[in-house]
Amino acid sequence: MEACADRWYDDDGALVARTAHGAVHDRKKMLRQVRQLVEHGSVTTKSGKDLELCADSICVHGDNVAAIEAIGEVRTLIS
Repeated sequence: MEACADRWYDDDGALVARTAHGAVHDRKKMLRQVRQLVEHGSVTTKSGKDLELCADSICVHGDNVAAIEAIGEVRTLIS
């Protein structure tokens, strides 16, 4: 299963629609979510609940320099 590093999840495991306020994490929240995935195998949903996710890979959205830098930080957390 692929987990999204930079997106909010609903309680049912679906990604929050990108049109919803706060659906895409800033870098700080993204790194916190990746750390939680690595250390606890879960994410905190938009409503504040812990959702178990067994991720085989982590997706970071973007096709720009900031995304490449973020991937480097994610890589450091999962190594």
